[in-house]
Amino acid sequence: MRNIAEYEIRNLLDEEKYIINLSDFSQEDKARIFLNHLLYYDFEKEYFSYLKHDEILVRLIKHPNYSPRHIEYFIKQYLNKDDNNEYDFYNSLYSYLDYPQDYWNDQFQKLNPTSQLIILILLISSDPIERNDLELTFNRTQEAARRILNKDIQPTEFDKEIKSLFKN
Repeated sequence: MRNIAEYEIRNLLDEEKYIINLSDFSQEDKARIFLNHLLYYDFEKEYFSYLKHDEILVRLIKHPNYSPRHIEYFIKQYLNKDDNNEYDFYNSLYSYLDYPQDYWNDQFQKLNPTSQLIILILLISSDPIERNDLELTFNRTQEAARRILNKDIQPTEFDKEIKSLFKN
């Protein structure tokens, strides 16, 4: 029975898009989310204890750039470093939250040129843009973008790239 429920939930999530507004979350919810990240990634007790100093947790969840996505991305990057300690973790996290554009730049650079063009069109288009209008704009601009930017944009890959971009 559980597999059927999971299948139904997965289908529902695949068919519908949801927006979660962090401003609807209480400070307690945000703290719980952050602490769950630490638990999930198996941080040592010292990382939890360190939160008691200087209202670190309160400052963190009140940071204007606090989001679960930023926290998860930061943690994954941080765990790849050597010589980790709780002091460095929280100082690095604040620095990261102060400059989230570095995160988005990194994500954008990882995309292939076709996806990059789609994202750029979305950024400069009216919000929201219909899929047909997006594809029309893509088709009208891709040749010039390939020539001017010297990028390997694949016009026949539009549908594949849309699916790839919006599955995440």
